Amino acid sequence: MILALDISSSIIGYTILDLDAKLIEIKYIDLRKIKYDDDNIQLFEKAKFAICELRILLDRYTITHILIEAPLNQVFGTTILTAILLNKINSIISFELYKLGYPLQWINSETARKKFLGEEYKNFKKISTKGNADAKKEYLTALVETKLNAHFETRPQRIDKYQPHYYDMADSYILGNYYFN
Repeated sequence: MILALDISSSIIGYTILDLDAKLIEIKYIDLRKIKYDDDNIQLFEKAKFAICELRILLDRYTITHILIEAPLNQVFGTTILTAILLNKINSIISFELYKLGYPLQWINSETARKKFLGEEYKNFKKISTKGNADAKKEYLTALVETKLNAHFETRPQRIDKYQPHYYDMADSYILGNYYFN
């Protein structure tokens, strides 16, 4: 089975697919409630909690490959401090999974999206985020929701339509699908 991870410091989206690309599980690990006065300690505690949750999954399923969204190599739409934070937690979690003996593969999210969307990628690139920074995330999440014939909870009368964890879950699903295409 494949475990695909969209790692961030607030929510980790994950998808488990069998070797025929059939969806087994799509969920998230919520790190938003882990708070410490010291930012470095908070980061390590979030990573520790995430690893504990991931170990439960690794014990439950026979995972043969772990796909991880590659850390940001360009900073667009985020601050440099956010990019550094994302790279730190991604590196900590990746290293811990590596120590457990799992083969890791980092996937560029833009490459995975391009493959997942196919011809629709041109439309995706044209989406303006002016007035709604999450417009592209919403587009991808809606496509994944449709493909899975799922119902993702929305937030009425908000600019950001979906609950935040659905964006991370959708990205993890797109990463997992990249493995099979």
